[in-house]
Amino acid sequence: MRKTFHDIIPPEKRSIRNIPIIKKTQTISSTRSEGSVIKRRVASSKAEEPILITKEEVVVEEIETKNDFDNDLDYDNLNDDYEGDNNDRYDSNPPRILLWVVAGASIIGLIFVISMLFSGATVHVTVKSSQYTLNAQPFTAISSDQTSTTTGESESGAVVFQTITLSDTTSVDVASSGEVSTSTKATGRVILYNNYNKSPQTLVSTTRIQTPDGHIYRLANDVVIPGQKIVAGKLTPGSIESDIVADAAGAEYNSDPQDFSIAGFKGTVKYTTFYGRSKGPITGGISGNVQTVSAADLATANDTIQKKLTDSLTQKIISQTPDRFTLYKSTINIQITDLPQKASQIAGKVTISAKGNASAVIFDTTSLIQAIAATSSSDLEDPDLDKLSFMITTADSASPPVGKFDFTLTGTTTVKQSFSNQDLKGELVGLSRTDAQKIFQKYAFDKVDAVIKPFWKKNFPDTVDKIVIEREN
Repeated sequence: MRKTFHDIIPPEKRSIRNIPIIKKTQTISSTRSEGSVIKRRVASSKAEEPILITKEEVVVEEIETKNDFDNDLDYDNLNDDYEGDNNDRYDSNPPRILLWVVAGASIIGLIFVISMLFSGATVHVTVKSSQYTLNAQPFTAISSDQTSTTTGESESGAVVFQTITLSDTTSVDVASSGEVSTSTKATGRVILYNNYNKSPQTLVSTTRIQTPDGHIYRLANDVVIPGQKIVAGKLTPGSIESDIVADAAGAEYNSDPQDFSIAGFKGTVKYTTFYGRSKGPITGGISGNVQTVSAADLATANDTIQKKLTDSLTQKIISQTPDRFTLYKSTINIQITDLPQKASQIAGKVTISAKGNASAVIFDTTSLIQAIAATSSSDLEDPDLDKLSFMITTADSASPPVGKFDFTLTGTTTVKQSFSNQDLKGELVGLSRTDAQKIFQKYAFDKVDAVIKPFWKKNFPDTVDKIVIEREN
């Protein structure tokens, strides 16, 4: 059956300009029963103003549909099913606060693991200082050549020492006072070797040494040549330096470096096992007329030269003393020898020269401290050794001394109580902070600052490897 429908007459004039822009689409809800009001939510600019269309306004042709489609489609519950699906989907996601809890717990766990990996304890201690007095306390020194080690202790418990020797030359120009006939012996320096045995050999001053061409020179002072020693597993000769003077005046004794034999040993085994080599050229030999200076000018020049040599040689010995050795300036011995005068390169002047030879005894600091500590009732460390006065007491000791000699130390020095880092670590293993204080009191430290990581741990680590002891000055 066909139905007719009438035109819809709008209440007011309509225009395309008045059509609202669709911003939101609402849900459709409708009822299929005839004669009922069909309510639809359509796109509009105002979400809360639905358009109502009644049967009287619009008559539409019925659309034949299959009964089973109409019956199966439930328009009233369509929107409810959609909203239900959305609710189930959101309910399946975990709450956001749960994610924050898991993340926070993970971070805390990571921090804990890292802190345990870097756990440990550091103990900063300030050792107590005190004064210790030595009153001409006797000690024995032994050369490093006669000990099994040069790093501290000797088999006899004596203080280990070594010798430093060096030389320097200086000169000044003085106005000439005239010309005189002169005769001067050449001088130089020689290194003497003992490849005979391990015992030292003494040679007195004026001992003759001879060059291969027959020129005779003499030692300027007494020397003791050390015996053979083992270096890097190899037997090497002992050696010492000495000044030499030509046996006669004249330029013929001036020479480049030469080899020497000891004339007094000729015909014995020692003649080939004791020998010498000059250290640098031999110079100064002269015979004839030379320019001279007045006695007053010469005395002034010699004083200037002596001061220059003394200062320069002292500074050189101090600078060449290794860090692990102690030098007492009273052991520095400087001998100055005048060199022949010669015409200066400046017209009317004479060059006055002199050579200084210096030697000094330096003591292995470790063995010296051990020797001082042995005189005390308690262990000592870091004494201020520079405040002590040194004096050799062995009579007729060579300069520099060789082999073995006795000496005394006098004065008051600041010392610190000694303790073993390893022993202290062993006593702190596993202790609580409270129990550790009893250990620190036993050592009588001036100040102790113990830091245990991580901060919440109350006990020291269970192994000494994780405990660090740092001494503060």
